[in-house]
Amino acid sequence: MAEEIDPDTAQAYVVLDVETTIRNDTIGKNKAFPFAENNEIVEVGAKIQGVNDIAHTSTFRYIDKTTSYTGGLPLAIHPWDIQLLVGHNFKFDLNYLTNTEITINDVPVSEWLETGDIWDTQQVEYLLSGQSNLYPSLDDCSLNAGGTLKDDRIKVLWKAGVQTEDIQKPMLTEYLVADVENTNLVFQEQMRQVKALKMLPLVRAMNQAIIAYQEMEFNGMSVDKRRLKKLAEENATHHEVLLSELDSCLPSEIQGRVKFSSTQQISTLLFGGSIKWKIRECVGKYKNGKDKYKLVEHELEDPLFTLSHYCKSEWRLKNGSYQTTDYILEEVKAQLDPTSMEHYFISLIQEYRRVDKERVGYYESIPKLVCSDGRLHQNINNCATHTGRLSQSDPNLQNTAKKGGSQVKSIFHSRFRAEGFIVEADYKQLEVIALAILSEDKQLVKDILSGTDIHTETHNKVRRYLPTTMSEEDQRRCVKAVNFGLIYGGGAKTLAKQSGLDVSTVKKIIKAFYARYPGVKDFQADQSSRLGPTYYSGKTLKGYPRHSAKLTSITGRQYTFNEYDNPPWAKRATGKDTDFSYTQLCNYEVQGFATGDIVPTVIGVMFRELKRNPMLKDKCLMINTVHDSVIFDVHYSVLEYACDEIKRIMESAPEIMKEVYGIDIELPLKVEVTAGPNWKEQKPIVELLED
Repeated sequence: MAEEIDPDTAQAYVVLDVETTIRNDTIGKNKAFPFAENNEIVEVGAKIQGVNDIAHTSTFRYIDKTTSYTGGLPLAIHPWDIQLLVGHNFKFDLNYLTNTEITINDVPVSEWLETGDIWDTQQVEYLLSGQSNLYPSLDDCSLNAGGTLKDDRIKVLWKAGVQTEDIQKPMLTEYLVADVENTNLVFQEQMRQVKALKMLPLVRAMNQAIIAYQEMEFNGMSVDKRRLKKLAEENATHHEVLLSELDSCLPSEIQGRVKFSSTQQISTLLFGGSIKWKIRECVGKYKNGKDKYKLVEHELEDPLFTLSHYCKSEWRLKNGSYQTTDYILEEVKAQLDPTSMEHYFISLIQEYRRVDKERVGYYESIPKLVCSDGRLHQNINNCATHTGRLSQSDPNLQNTAKKGGSQVKSIFHSRFRAEGFIVEADYKQLEVIALAILSEDKQLVKDILSGTDIHTETHNKVRRYLPTTMSEEDQRRCVKAVNFGLIYGGGAKTLAKQSGLDVSTVKKIIKAFYARYPGVKDFQADQSSRLGPTYYSGKTLKGYPRHSAKLTSITGRQYTFNEYDNPPWAKRATGKDTDFSYTQLCNYEVQGFATGDIVPTVIGVMFRELKRNPMLKDKCLMINTVHDSVIFDVHYSVLEYACDEIKRIMESAPEIMKEVYGIDIELPLKVEVTAGPNWKEQKPIVELLED
């Protein structure tokens, strides 16, 4: 989007909106799902504006992918040289429009997007709100821009089960035109605000990234259905075996009555307490001689083990039970005889959790989400977090394990079958580098440049304080967890709960970390002083006035912080009923800069670079992104070249950030590129090419 584009100049832009069928009832929950085979565009609304104050609004019918339409603009939108497409929640519309014969400037929409720019009013509103307004609706945006709410009769009809194509055309057209006019109004107001706040570079980059996300969703991830079926069956069998084995460890009275997914019940089984249950029992007879039944409560005290003497006070919850995180279970196991029943039972619980998570999150859900093209078209959610970081749904592939025994990633293979590879390019230590850039800590910068591992350095300083029962690997894992927790502003008690270490040991790790990186400590302590003016934003849970404030980052992104009720100890220390979250103050900007700014900005550039490269355009496809990595589906004929280009583009992030935001990044952003027949079986590209 050229910076000179403005609603008041002679540059042409088009506001687009589509109304679609809502026939999908098999893939996910969205009835208008763009990739459902039975869904189509019913009507398209377009408003062309910006040329000599001429505005033209029209709609046309476009059913069953034919070229028939009624009235208004032809399918080819080309009266002027279109500079910009504007829409709300635009990725949805683009997923439909890129699969039609509609053209802009005489080229298909998908081809136009390779060089053209968009403005998603939902994304921009999200940015203008400092990420406080998640997925803002068009109605909310319209009211903020001084517009009016449209007639909601159409929504009533949809809710009643009326199909879009069966709604009277004048009524649907009126609804569609209102959406287009409101979107245009919102765009004009947003442009003024964005320029006033000097956020145009950020808005431009994030909208460019949306085009890449749409490409990823449209391309989808090819699923090996046979392998998925096999793994799902193996998972179900393993799940049943584990349930049976766990149940057999219990006293007969409670067999079949324990939910092994319940943290409280697992705490009771491991650390003591009571389990209660009710049984329908005969308690007498009625006058007519029939048996009288009643639910009678039974209770069993300390039903299995009493390992509470291994517990630390910080593990205790308000209800009297103990936390049972993997860190805590690992620490308890480390103190037990490996041949003991207690050790065996804890291992079963850990394995059950892993298997159950995959069963619910993937093996039961993914088969219901695979489309007729054999691909999974996941939702990449770009307005869902307070830091700008992406989330995913249907399914959430951000939680698939990188390491360990999980085979979930192995179901995603190349659409090119034996002639293709899944490639993953992953930034190394991106959030640590982001912290170094923002904090300007000299030692942290030096360590990154020299390749020094910050977790190993901290571990070496505190090794003598760590439990001798823990392996070297487990010790380092706990130290790494504390270090990352510190980066995100966690306190000693919180980090003790997360890592499984006692508070005194965690405090020693914290001291060692900050002793080496004092600039990080100063940066975190100064965050509250960087907040802008506070403003009233409602009431806290306890009824105190709540205030909010924004912090502006080096890219122009704003972060919103809200006051929360102070816990009693903080209230005693500060005398304040409410305060901003120290954890959020430390975390938001670092996470946002790394995975909300750098990664999306580079992804937007990556999309353009690949599309303008004739060798890679159709053979190196962007298919997903997970935090600090990007995933591709690549044909073997261009594998080495594609990986070189991917690495080059991603490692040019400092130059890209300089060009877009004027930021000087003097640290290298290293990228590891791996490839394999599926997303699980990955090797460094150098090793793969040698095989």
